[in-house]
Amino acid sequence: MVRRSEALRNNTKKRLFIETILVLTGFALINIFLDWLLDIIALNPAHDDANLAELFTSLIISFFT
Repeated sequence: MVRRSEALRNNTKKRLFIETILVLTGFALINIFLDWLLDIIALNPAHDDANLAELFTSLIISFFT
């Protein structure tokens, strides 16, 4: 019985470690994407709302295709 609870505890620690790494990787990817998006917006010469809406639409389409 002691072996089983020890194995479960070790499995839980491994799972927690893997989930932590995945969450941190996700935050890093979101940060990279937002940084890239803000750089693209900063390079846009016109900052009115119509151009920004068109820019966001084209960025979203180009990012996911």
